[in-house]
This record gives sequence, C-alpha cells and structure tokens, in this order.
Amino acid sequence: MSSSAQGIPGLPDLTHPIELVQFGTEALKASLLLVFLIVALGVAIALISFSLRRSQPEQVIFIGEWAVRYSQLLRGLQHLTLVLVLLVPGFFL
Repeated sequence: MSSSAQGIPGLPDLTHPIELVQFGTEALKASLLLVFLIVALGVAIALISFSLRRSQPEQVIFIGEWAVRYSQLLRGLQHLTLVLVLLVPGFFL
C-alpha cells in the first residue's frame, strides 16, 4: 500500500497558484461581506437606540445588552483581522 501525503481538504496546493488566487479572492469577498454585515448591525442598533431613547427602562436595558455584545463582536473582528494580517504573509513568505 502506498499512501501519498494529502493536505487539508478544500484548500489548494501551493503548487497551483491559480487555485490559490481564486481561494484568496473568495476569502476576501467573504470577509468584506462579514464586515458590511457587522457595520449594518451596528447602524441598526444605533438607530433603534436613538428611536427608543425616551422609552421605558426595560427597552433601554435590552438595547444596552445588544450594544455590549456588538462591542464584543467588534473586538473579535479586530483580533481576526490581526491574525489574518500576521498569518497570510507568514504563509506565503
């Protein structure tokens, strides 16, 4: 039995640059979509918070919880960006 070395399924081999470029293009499109969705979520939370600023305290607390989770999401996005910035050049260099 001969077993050949196999990489991670779904990831292109380093010897196929066209596949790597296509993979990078798809990853870039997906990350841009993720950033736009997160920005849209932040705008929606801000608009709801602005419209409910003279409302009952229960609604304000609910929106406050959303704002806290959104800030946690933004921190996670910053960490993801940092990891990608460090990982991608290290992978290709």
